[in-house]
Amino acid sequence: MIVPMMKTTIVCLNSDRQNALENLGRLGVLHVKLETMPAASAQRQQFEQQIAAVEKTCATLLQFAGAPAAGGVCGSPAEIVKKVAEQDELRADCAVRQDALLRQRKALEPWGDFDPATVAAIRQGGVKVAFCLGTPAQLEAATAEYTTQVICEDKGKCYFVVFSPTSLDDGKLPLAILPENTSLSQIDREVNELASQKASVEDELRTLAAAMPKLREYRAELQEKLEFQTNCEGMGQAGELAYISGFVPQPDLKKLKDAAARYGWALQAEAADRDDHAVPTLVVIPKLFRVIEPMIKFLGISPGYNETDVSGCILFFLTIFFGMIVGDAGYGTLFLVVAAIAWFKFTDPKIRLAIKMLVVFSIATVIWGGLSGAWFGIEVPGRPRFFKGIEWLTDEHVKDAHIQLICFTLAIAHLTIGRLWRAVLRLNSVRWLMTQLGWICILWGNYFIALKLLVMPGTIPPFVMYLYIAGAALIMVFGIHWHELGEIFEFPFGVIGSFVDILSYIRLFAVGMSGAYIASSFNGMAGGLFHQSSLLMTILGSTLAVIILLGGHGVNLALAGMGVLVHGVRLNVLEFSNHVGLGWGGHPYQPFRITDKGQMPASAGAIAANEAQHNSK
Repeated sequence: MIVPMMKTTIVCLNSDRQNALENLGRLGVLHVKLETMPAASAQRQQFEQQIAAVEKTCATLLQFAGAPAAGGVCGSPAEIVKKVAEQDELRADCAVRQDALLRQRKALEPWGDFDPATVAAIRQGGVKVAFCLGTPAQLEAATAEYTTQVICEDKGKCYFVVFSPTSLDDGKLPLAILPENTSLSQIDREVNELASQKASVEDELRTLAAAMPKLREYRAELQEKLEFQTNCEGMGQAGELAYISGFVPQPDLKKLKDAAARYGWALQAEAADRDDHAVPTLVVIPKLFRVIEPMIKFLGISPGYNETDVSGCILFFLTIFFGMIVGDAGYGTLFLVVAAIAWFKFTDPKIRLAIKMLVVFSIATVIWGGLSGAWFGIEVPGRPRFFKGIEWLTDEHVKDAHIQLICFTLAIAHLTIGRLWRAVLRLNSVRWLMTQLGWICILWGNYFIALKLLVMPGTIPPFVMYLYIAGAALIMVFGIHWHELGEIFEFPFGVIGSFVDILSYIRLFAVGMSGAYIASSFNGMAGGLFHQSSLLMTILGSTLAVIILLGGHGVNLALAGMGVLVHGVRLNVLEFSNHVGLGWGGHPYQPFRITDKGQMPASAGAIAANEAQHNSK
């Protein structure tokens, strides 16, 4: 159910705007809608910078999660943020210096570990020394003129040193560029020291990672302060009065009226315009269907204020789709075991609601897998009860056709409900009702065409043509505005699109079948490894088989989960929603709410009020 909203304006004295805003925030019912965003202020920029710093700190510490309890971390959140920044900068510096040293080591490695002081001493004795890297021909030419010492040869290149008591002709020698005043042993020492320093820094960051809950609370506190500051600066002003507007759920309007009477505010409230895109959406899912709420929140979708709540229908069909896509009773049983363990481990109501959703989906999977006879990719002996007594299912291909029939039947049921739902939303319009009835006729025509093309090939019944004629006539008479060329040209594409929507539901069969084949293939790969000619080979083969089974079924479970998100969710939020007329273009109701932690200091509030008053002048 989408809760009705009231467009509301609260007026108070400009001198009392801070107290009014604090009381309004504690009430926590007004979704603020500022008419214009106030210009950036130093206070808001400071909060934004602090929030960005906390987010960067959390992103850094996330790499080191799993540290000891938070009690071992001392200091305020601001001090922790500063310390993490310093440690992370030191870690990055170590990595940069290590990289530079390793590049030097790579350049020196072919020459071996020599002491630069020895080379310097030779040069001080009057002998010219040059390090060269060239071809064998260049080595031969240098040897003919100078004394040379070959260090090594690699990939057609010669590393050699040239000695001469007289000056060298650098233009004729292939001089090599080497790091100065260092050696391999010195570089290795420095690299090890940096590695030790980096490890120490990472240990410190692992310890600091335990403070992430404290940092998240600090971020929420800063976010509250930023929102307070923004609203305070964004309040309108008319003389000695200040005002702020927004939206309040109709059931909470009495709370706001009581607060207005208590604090001496003026209040104006009227029903929000259903076509106003600024109106937020507050969806209250009935208790019976509330288990689908975690999925809706995970997807981050919200119906518009002028749309409708279809969560109950999504729950019903997504449960069926989940069972068909995963399609294995063994997997469903595994999900139930995981859900049972999680239920005893977690007490958070939000997590338990997600666990309940998993239980519902798992039961559907067990039922579907049990009816189709699939347990961890193994078909149970005998025909499952679901298929007994149906003679034309003795052939595997015909069995697949039966599943396809179920898919298309789900499609027509799902999309027909969508069109009927769309019609019910405007029962007072005969034109609208006739249009939706016309599209239902088109959908049923598409359904029978799909059956005859893919499931039960044969002659198309004559009544299918009558469905198309009746549907097209109703749409053309009641649904098309003939003065709108766009609607005229859209009609044939809409018919094609509705046929494609019906066909889309075959993905339930295809994805479920692919999962069954993958599970069966991994079972086949592992099955031949259990029995070998010797005991040792049997042990090795069995170990490898277990690894294949665990890895293979793990991959299959991951693919099944992705299939549910990609295909099962799509059929609800795209195909079905299109026929309901649901665009998911809303934004959720988020009331302005502050706590004692997020309360603005009096000095900051006074600054905000003075800034707003100065700006208005």
